[in-house]
Amino acid sequence: MKKRVNITIDQDLYDSVGAIAGHYNVSISEIIGQSLRSWLNKKKYRGGEPVLLAEDEKELSDILAKDDFVSSEEVKHILGL
Repeated sequence: MKKRVNITIDQDLYDSVGAIAGHYNVSISEIIGQSLRSWLNKKKYRGGEPVLLAEDEKELSDILAKDDFVSSEEVKHILGL
């Protein structure tokens, strides 16, 4: 099933996509859909929750390993709750 969406793109990008669409005899919508699908595949997004890329996972692991965390009880005490 397809959904209709409204997007705003720069005029020069629209003109380029229109020229390519005409050359290959496909719709602008098809080119944008294929481009978006390709971008999502590159980012390893499969629907639902995005998958962390290796560098993102490493950054999160470093933060968790190096930062000092306090318990929620200690936070409540500090804030006087």
